[in-house]
Amino acid sequence: MSKDQLDLFSDSRDVMLRNDVCDALQRRDPTVSRRALLKLADEYPNDCSRDAFAVLVAVLEQGPPATPARAEAARAASLSLEQQVGPAAR
Repeated sequence: MSKDQLDLFSDSRDVMLRNDVCDALQRRDPTVSRRALLKLADEYPNDCSRDAFAVLVAVLEQGPPATPARAEAARAASLSLEQQVGPAAR
């Protein structure tokens, strides 16, 4: 095998770890999501998806948001979703 050829077994570990995080997030399991993210970060500290996953895991760990009592709080929550969570999810 040449040096430039992709080895699916050694070069796909990062993909597998990213998929583990995605699966846990989709199941809405904050504990497993955090564990999967920590494993990804440990093995691939410079992974390009790590920061986005960290945002999503943190939001999941916070649990469902409380219904804002005031319009100002609702706008702030909406802005946070729009500026932080949305881009991370994309």
